[in-house]
Amino acid sequence: MVTGKSKSFELIDESVKLQPNELKLFIEVEDAKLRFALLDADADTLIAVAQETVHPLKSIQEIPPLLEQHKVVSRDFNAVNIALKSKKQCLVPLGFYLEGEEQTLFQKVHGTRPETLGVFDCTEAKAKIIFERNIELEKVLLEMYPNAQFFLSEGLFIESLTHRNRFVQNPKLYIDIEEEYSHFYLFSKSGLLFSNRFDTQSDEDILYHASNIAKQYEIEFKDLEVHFSGAWKINAPGVKLFKSYAQYVNVNMGIEYVKLAKALSPLRKQHLMTLLNLVSCAS
Repeated sequence: MVTGKSKSFELIDESVKLQPNELKLFIEVEDAKLRFALLDADADTLIAVAQETVHPLKSIQEIPPLLEQHKVVSRDFNAVNIALKSKKQCLVPLGFYLEGEEQTLFQKVHGTRPETLGVFDCTEAKAKIIFERNIELEKVLLEMYPNAQFFLSEGLFIESLTHRNRFVQNPKLYIDIEEEYSHFYLFSKSGLLFSNRFDTQSDEDILYHASNIAKQYEIEFKDLEVHFSGAWKINAPGVKLFKSYAQYVNVNMGIEYVKLAKALSPLRKQHLMTLLNLVSCAS
């Protein structure tokens, strides 16, 4: 099973004594978790990471105390980069995107017309992501960090994966797994073919959606390269399950070019793939 609350944790290099104006702060906010990282701007090295389980989040006002608890509330950081995960979004190839028609396009996918939508440009993937914005959350975070830059977490992930797979020949399926849902990204030599999020409560749920995606694009599942990040360990039962159907299965260990302080060596980087991606893309 994938389900089960993730424990809160903090890893920090206690030997580093830096002032906020020498640090870059990275925050990722999603349905059930709050994650952050601190980067030594001069050494370009990650010196602290933390995760707080915030599910169920009764109020957005619960977020500031959690950040205060980890002593990362300051207006003096060198830079603050915040990635938000959105429950509802739709990926639109540039050829089908019509400026000013975002509400209509979103409604065709989700059947609703939210008051406020955002648009994230996926330049490498030649697409745009229309997503539902949480204005209240953005306002609270801006009050804490007036110099914050906002990103869409899935958009950054797509851009990073598109760049890394620009010369790919064989189809690759990337699955980022959280406790209650998983996000699937399919690539081929034609580029990004598919991106979507599904509720997943078990290993079998994840396999079901993966096999459906392969079938939809007429790909033999045994020929598909499957890459995991997120909640699964290298030897997780779900990994073993997939290995009985696909010839190539891999657990990603994080973005390789993010340097970590020695104190962070115990970090299971695949659990923080999207946070590390924010660091590598925005630093």
